[in-house]
Amino acid sequence: GHMQAIRYRERLPEWARTVHAAYDRLADTADIVVLEGAGSPAEINLKSRDIVNMSMAAHAIGRARAAGRPGNALLVGDIERGGVFASLFGTLALLPPEERALFDGVIINRFRGDPRLLAPGPQMFTDLSGVRVRGVLPYRADIAIDEEDSQDLHGNTGGVLDVCVIRLPTVSNFTDLSTLGTLPDVSVRYASRNEDIGNPDLLVLPGAKDTLADLRWMKQTGLDQGVIAAAQRTIPILGLCGGYQILGRSIRDPRGVGGAVGEEPALGLLPVKTVFSPNKTITERHGVSHAGWLLPEGTPVRGYEIHQGQTSPSHAPLLRLGDQDDGAIAGNVAGTYLHGLLDTAQARRAILDALRGRRALPPLEDAIEDVDAFRDRQYDLAADVIEAHLDLDGLLPSPNKVSPHPHH
Repeated sequence: GHMQAIRYRERLPEWARTVHAAYDRLADTADIVVLEGAGSPAEINLKSRDIVNMSMAAHAIGRARAAGRPGNALLVGDIERGGVFASLFGTLALLPPEERALFDGVIINRFRGDPRLLAPGPQMFTDLSGVRVRGVLPYRADIAIDEEDSQDLHGNTGGVLDVCVIRLPTVSNFTDLSTLGTLPDVSVRYASRNEDIGNPDLLVLPGAKDTLADLRWMKQTGLDQGVIAAAQRTIPILGLCGGYQILGRSIRDPRGVGGAVGEEPALGLLPVKTVFSPNKTITERHGVSHAGWLLPEGTPVRGYEIHQGQTSPSHAPLLRLGDQDDGAIAGNVAGTYLHGLLDTAQARRAILDALRGRRALPPLEDAIEDVDAFRDRQYDLAADVIEAHLDLDGLLPSPNKVSPHPHH
């Protein structure tokens, strides 16, 4: 729903019960559940309204311990940002005793160099706080884990092909962007000014939490004209979800269900119009591509949709998802609601070869990995690092308490 902050706060007990029930259903089907907090757990001005950090941890840990299973909280500090010991100690000091007692260790993350150089810091921290340092995780730039939020979108350099992403203020679903960056010989960079666009091999408008507000921001900064000029220079342009809506002719949100209220002419590069309504589309999709520069006809695609805007059908759709057409394609501009469009090995190879062909480069001979397989491999690498550098004693259930068919 959409409501003012005061109304939201009035219903916090209801939200907490709903979240706890959802957690309980999940915990009934899994051997291990890992919860990640949102922001700091010690924002003392927000403690009375916090249902996502320590109150949720207390519920989950209490439930686990009542069932005779391990249940503990860990506090992780990013040493790259500096002041890691003070940050960890200050966080614990600001928590009430009953919440501080839930912690069974702290972790120092993203350390560059020899961890022995930290000595005797970890032992001094343990002596002062009463909470042990379970380990120091090294910085590993070679392990590609999806970004936690848009603040961590930095791109990568050195590839033959240049992909430029418009950095919208409310960018969302940015795992679509990291997918591009894992393709061989592809660099991904972000632009928030016209002069940063240049002449990329592909220009991407990503998803957005508030599409209408982001469209207005593009007009204020002149980025709308930069994208239109790129289309006139025949630079391939791809819009994903909110980016697809921005590439159309107009966006109308009379009730502000997507954020900003009103109606705005869009970039006019695709022959579609978008109207927001309270009905939200949330669904998984499988299908194939229609013919076009982006993907050859019949290329398998899969992913998900999550949007409130309803976009008028195009006479030249980009995809066929089940029994419905999706997206639009007009010349060198394409758009779709499908997140995960470039996750299948076939689609990844197709877009890579299409971009290479425009540069008169031969098709890539190397094998192209499915994104799911790539992500699994990265998490396996991360797990190996954690196992090598952290003391996990007491955090995991004993082997005889783990079901033979764990759920993921």
